[in-house]
Amino acid sequence: MGDIVETQAMDDVAVYELHSGTGDGADMVFAFNGCLISVSIFPSNGSSTKDTQGQDDRPLQDHLVDLIEKATVCQDDDEYEELVDEVFAVILDAGRPLFCQLISSQDEQTLSKSLNHYLFPPFLHFRLEAPAPTGSVSIIPISSSETNTIHTVDPASDQGFQEELEICQDLPRCTPEEVFATEVFERGARTVTAAVQIQGRDMFCKSSGELGGLYGTRKGRELECLHKIRESFPTGSIRVSQLLGYVHHHDTEHIWAFFDSGCRGADLAISSPLLRHRIRRNGLPKSGKPSSFFTSTD
Repeated sequence: MGDIVETQAMDDVAVYELHSGTGDGADMVFAFNGCLISVSIFPSNGSSTKDTQGQDDRPLQDHLVDLIEKATVCQDDDEYEELVDEVFAVILDAGRPLFCQLISSQDEQTLSKSLNHYLFPPFLHFRLEAPAPTGSVSIIPISSSETNTIHTVDPASDQGFQEELEICQDLPRCTPEEVFATEVFERGARTVTAAVQIQGRDMFCKSSGELGGLYGTRKGRELECLHKIRESFPTGSIRVSQLLGYVHHHDTEHIWAFFDSGCRGADLAISSPLLRHRIRRNGLPKSGKPSSFFTSTD
């Protein structure tokens, strides 16, 4: 996607997720200047893109649905990038003016660098219509209930999952609104790894606002390793990152992130291949009142 980014240097864009079925619709989720955007594309006949395959005047939207479907199962990185670029270029060409207009009208709070903004950025939804093989492409705002894939707006609302990550009850906790990123090293749709400040103190933070939070992820496995190190070795006795605290939802106390002392080497967990499509479930931590970060020690 280098060409797209280079020609529009003022826009911060990145494709995060693709979703598809078998010709019955697809969608793309991407970042655009601090907001998340989903663009859904449905078959032109309302049924299946398979019905128009082989037609000379095949609708562009059917072609785009098939490109996304192909990308979701593609094993070759170069081919994957080409497929994504082709779809993304059509979306940006048609939707950029509307995206810029709606995002600029967002409240100034969305410009905040708090962890809350990275975990739960503004989420806008659109539908792409292109009934002809070439020519006009329309990007139409829709509600979250009209999207091809239902995207959870507030993962904390899922109360049906019991947290399986062990939590050290004596470590301090805070809310995402209290944490401010000073340097971002890695970012996804609702994930971020960053240097942060909490109450004037510098730390390193790894977080996920997706369903399930850290549970079942590489970051979650790293957190489990940090717990074991904390239990086995006195603080400061070995030269590894030290677990310092957690970030939790202010109402449900779901754990979204953990802090450590800032070692930026390899993860403590065994690294697994990065997957473009992940299924996460929401989690609930064990109960316990957070203590103050002012009283914690390195």
